[in-house]
Amino acid sequence: MNSTVLQNAFWKSRCQNYDIILPNIHLNSGCELDLLCLKKSGYIEEVEIKISIADFKADFNKTVGVKKRPETDNHRFPYHVKIETRGKHDALIDGQLIQNYFSFLIPHEMRDKIEVPGYAGLYILGHAGWGIETIKRPKLLHREKVSDAFLLKKTKAITWRYWRKSTVLSTAR
Repeated sequence: MNSTVLQNAFWKSRCQNYDIILPNIHLNSGCELDLLCLKKSGYIEEVEIKISIADFKADFNKTVGVKKRPETDNHRFPYHVKIETRGKHDALIDGQLIQNYFSFLIPHEMRDKIEVPGYAGLYILGHAGWGIETIKRPKLLHREKVSDAFLLKKTKAITWRYWRKSTVLSTAR
């Protein structure tokens, strides 16, 4: 089993619950979202796919770049933004990333072998390799919504990636 199988199963099972589901989205923070899901409320849910226990545990060691909070209100140079490196899950909890919600998606074999943090949701791929079961709903991390410009940029990126891949495959025949 690979992450593409889980991505496809999630899309087929849950596409009606979201306005947009985009796979493999890279963010400026250094994150890659396996699935960026735009809820009808305008909030972003990241669905992180894990296919092994080691993969799941490694997620808690990931780091991201976040804007460093200013130490004073004296902004003589507001265009100079400092970036600090933080643990991804610490940044999620503090609401420093765009994700309003965070969930894991795993194969059913892993269900009883992991424990998800209190803020994270959990989805499981069904026994037959299709259908997604919600085990735990994620908690709202913050209420800031992403801009339409951000969504357009990411949608364009995935569109270009799709057509580049499609063109390469069709010319290889």
